[in-house]
Amino acid sequence: MMASGGPAERQKAVVFVPARVEVFDGRKQPAAEVRQRPDGTRELPVFSSLGRLVQTLGRHQPWVALPLETVREMLGGGEVDRLALDPAGAPGTWRWTGEDFETSRGKHAAGTERDT
Repeated sequence: MMASGGPAERQKAVVFVPARVEVFDGRKQPAAEVRQRPDGTRELPVFSSLGRLVQTLGRHQPWVALPLETVREMLGGGEVDRLALDPAGAPGTWRWTGEDFETSRGKHAAGTERDT
């Protein structure tokens, strides 16, 4: 849930971030799904509740819950140009299917990186 209070409250706020498993240095780790916008900017959708994430991206969407402050730090690191809080699912928004999830899980069980 998003917090609207002072700094202490924002540090406790948690958002739900679409993610997938990536292999870095031989270890499986979650990686946020940064999406490229038509104008070339990199956007990270974040959701104030798991229900909103599922409603927008579907029940097969992998996700991680992260402190809002951690997500904001991603902006400073240059990985993301902007955050989108509770974005609406636009027509054509890619959604994971059960088959995508199983395929990804199988690849990472073998320790290989996902093809993109």
